[in-house]
Amino acid sequence: MSAALIDEVKATLDRHMDLPGMQVEIRTYTWETGEGVVSESDYFCFSQTLKTRDRTDPIHWKLPGSRRFTTFGWLGVATPGTPIEVRRTPDVVKTFVLRVEPDTFHRITRLEDGWYNERLMYRANKEGVVPIRLLNEIATELTSPGHESESLISALCIAFLVRFARMVRAGLDEASGRGLGEWQMNRIRNMISTQPANRLSIDRLAESCGISGRHLMRGFKAVMGTTVHGYIDHVRMERTKHLLSATKMPLETIATQVGFASASHMSSTFSRAQGMAPSVFRQRFQR
Repeated sequence: MSAALIDEVKATLDRHMDLPGMQVEIRTYTWETGEGVVSESDYFCFSQTLKTRDRTDPIHWKLPGSRRFTTFGWLGVATPGTPIEVRRTPDVVKTFVLRVEPDTFHRITRLEDGWYNERLMYRANKEGVVPIRLLNEIATELTSPGHESESLISALCIAFLVRFARMVRAGLDEASGRGLGEWQMNRIRNMISTQPANRLSIDRLAESCGISGRHLMRGFKAVMGTTVHGYIDHVRMERTKHLLSATKMPLETIATQVGFASASHMSSTFSRAQGMAPSVFRQRFQR
């Protein structure tokens, strides 16, 4: 954030770490009024609100020349020398900030000039699911450092920038007709989260979105950073863990609901992924 913004909004530096070509910080900002302020930086800045006191009102922002404010959602992004007008209601906000020097940003992301625009940032804010998990992990490590914290945080920052670059490219593909739209991603996620895995196929998911299977697989991986099948396996495992810990359903019933061929298939898959049998997991977490 610019010096002007920090002067108008009281800021307390809670945590700070210098990395090669990057800085990570956790700051507590006190917004005493609901007026807008202008932020400008010499770095590429990525920010995420971690915790608010009393309220969770959203931050609103707009780029120069924009007439309307938009919600500052999952992921806040600012480029060097680009002023952003920020506004929110009075509040105390704890925020994680990753600052990246321009040379480091371009070396890691390989993004060409012209990628930054309001529509793309709106998309990044709404669909920044994968990168924001990495920011949360970095913030957690910065707050409670462990063995080789600096090495871990540096690796996570690089991973975040790579994932962000993939998201930007997916957005550019969408604008040119080669990517997946927000409604298509929402439909795919909804089908995967609500239907047994053995009833899903690439062709069925693609048909629901009006695209080819190859288009779906390429676009999905560009947005999510994983394959469709990898995402289905992850969701199926999370649903299995939830049903084991929160219900008393027989294993056969759980296997059917989440889409395993049988209880034995579920048990072998679960044991490989979690390092324990479903029955052991249930006993441990239901207690």
